[in-house]
Amino acid sequence: MAPRFRGATAAWLLALGAIPGAAILAQAPPLGGEFEVNTYTTGSQRSSAVASRGDGSFVVVWQSDGQDGSRNGVFGQLFDRVGAKAGPEFQVNTYTTGNQGNASVAVAPNGDFVVVWATFVPAADGSPNDHVFGQRFHATVGGATKAGTEFQVNTGTSGQQIAPSVGMDASGNFVVAWLDSNSYQYELFGQRFDASGAKVGAAFPINASTTKSLGRPRVAENAAGQFVVVWHGYGAGGSYGVFGQRFSAAGAKVGTEIPINTFTSGGDRYPAVAMDSKGNFVVAWNGANQDGSGSGVIAQRFNAGGEKVGGELLVNTYTTDDQEQATVALDASGGFLVSWTSVGQDGSLFGVFGQRFDRRGVRIGGEFPINTYKTQRQSSPAAASDGVGFVVTWDSYFEDGSTYSVFGRRQILHPERLTVDAQGVGTSDLNGVLEPGDAAVVVPTWSNNAVGAVALTGTVGSLDGPAGPVYQLLDGLADYGSLGSGFVGDCNDGNPNPCYAVQISGSRPATHWDATMEEDLSSGGSQLWTLHLGDSFADVPRSQPFYKKIETLLHNGITTGCNATQYCPSTVVSRDAMAIFIAKGIAGLGELVPSTGLVGASAYSCTSGGHSLFADVSPTDAFCKHVHYLAAQNVTLGCDATHYCPAQTVTRDAMASFIAKAVVAPGGGAAVPVSYTDPTTSRSYSCISGSANLHFSDVSVSNAFCKHIHYLWAKGILDGCTPTTYCPTAPVARDAMAKFIANGFGLQLYGP
Repeated sequence: MAPRFRGATAAWLLALGAIPGAAILAQAPPLGGEFEVNTYTTGSQRSSAVASRGDGSFVVVWQSDGQDGSRNGVFGQLFDRVGAKAGPEFQVNTYTTGNQGNASVAVAPNGDFVVVWATFVPAADGSPNDHVFGQRFHATVGGATKAGTEFQVNTGTSGQQIAPSVGMDASGNFVVAWLDSNSYQYELFGQRFDASGAKVGAAFPINASTTKSLGRPRVAENAAGQFVVVWHGYGAGGSYGVFGQRFSAAGAKVGTEIPINTFTSGGDRYPAVAMDSKGNFVVAWNGANQDGSGSGVIAQRFNAGGEKVGGELLVNTYTTDDQEQATVALDASGGFLVSWTSVGQDGSLFGVFGQRFDRRGVRIGGEFPINTYKTQRQSSPAAASDGVGFVVTWDSYFEDGSTYSVFGRRQILHPERLTVDAQGVGTSDLNGVLEPGDAAVVVPTWSNNAVGAVALTGTVGSLDGPAGPVYQLLDGLADYGSLGSGFVGDCNDGNPNPCYAVQISGSRPATHWDATMEEDLSSGGSQLWTLHLGDSFADVPRSQPFYKKIETLLHNGITTGCNATQYCPSTVVSRDAMAIFIAKGIAGLGELVPSTGLVGASAYSCTSGGHSLFADVSPTDAFCKHVHYLAAQNVTLGCDATHYCPAQTVTRDAMASFIAKAVVAPGGGAAVPVSYTDPTTSRSYSCISGSANLHFSDVSVSNAFCKHIHYLWAKGILDGCTPTTYCPTAPVARDAMAKFIANGFGLQLYGP
């Protein structure tokens, strides 16, 4: 079939041809309209905090003036997966005398959540100063119900305990950090709790210096219970700035206090932090004198070892006057949203703006306004990743007619996946990879997380990439029809020409070549899709059985090849190279593999003059940090008690063991089940003595790798060398390893 053109496509082609290499300016994600969070509107409702269990639902808490009968109290509202209010607004605090405010909230995957706040004079325990209290909740269909009674977080009651922040792990255990001031001495403390609300150990100090001014702390905790606390003030060396401290799941300090900011203006303050499941984290804060005009918003990425990844990011592009009150939310892919308050930018006093970044810290389009009501003040944003996008709440002045109220917006459409070259228009070979010269169909898939149906169409706003090649848009319109609430759909409805079509031709500008396609949606917002170009390696033709898997590793930053133009697919893999591939797979990016850390209680440092835990791995070896990271993740203990055997060839059974333990990391071999039935594939096995429930005839229950091999088979990650045999002792070449890695970590060549 010849390449097709619809509507104004020819005009788009001319326009695109006129601006080769033009920057893509994707703006906001597809956000729904503003919604008012609070139901009670008398007086002021402000200072919100938001958290999500990761399935689209979320909870917002705030302080409300006079609603509990005595000055400020803390209130909350649950929202379901499509953003509808779940149950009525609820009161958090039981003790109501005086002020209760500065609330923070954290949610577990099962929906249980905890709220902490500061109770001001007079305090609930009878002492004359301010203290931190908390309340646990269960989330039900009908709304929130209290779990147990209100509890005091801090144990010591002299001085003031204020500005609390809370994080929660996947099991519902939580940690609270707060600022303690006593006789002009400032210190940050933390307290861990189990899922029942019982204290775990005593309160512990967070910062190293206690002699000078400190600002309020912020804590982020991941599913495994690791957490990081950030704050501003004077550090251990006497310098002023933003600092952080990492902690293990057991509450022990990991490493020393971290200076967060690199640019030291003396005005860096009010940090926010978000952490992912692997322990990587992002910090955003207010930086003075750095954007050329007053205060600006700065961000810095860190890997799980507390090492800076890249340089500081100046988040805001509009720099007139002040941009401040930064907050940050991190999604499951490692991408993040920074939101902040900007003075005068939206034509009124204050407005809330946002900027998205991908997992590499690369800006996605430009900054965008979040609030749509722009009269007077919209400020003090809070943000969370809700599993389908981001939700942001803020204070808005007089929007509901009664001083301050809490409003929010959330992403209502979520990009699910991208299918490329499954249908052709002329020169395509339909191999699922867009190659130079292909005229290929591009099919996005979206889910609707709004309360009602959305009639959705899309338009390509821009198709671009590195300078030199020609980027042709053959079809720039897509029709998704009506997406019902909670439904997932694509533009391939069986009708002629329902989706986009592109053709990209010319000389390859780099081994890893990506184009970008901006899709503008009729509902509002846009998505920047990445289109990887195949034929990357001269020695990996399209007919190579593992061609697409090798392209997938390149695109995901797992490999750059064995040299500038080749992958060396038939080269047998050694344990050092395997460590690099698998460590990158676990961490997500090579730069996120830390060079220092702990294996159990033993410290390692893969730096010049550092210390290796393996006698045959030097601290300066290129693979040192990867080997030790795998050991820290319980993927390997070495080939014996003191050696790793980096040059040893990897066989298929050993590869299965590494991948299986990487999939369940950091649970180690014990987390790989001896018997298992996969709920998705329905494949089952049992590696228990005497069992006949084994798929591979050459892998017996006595094989040390029986459960690892069959676990990966049951999950659909690997197949055998024949339909019924695995060939466990055969060596693994680099091409086959690409399939192990891509399947094991669920890597995609195309997608959001």
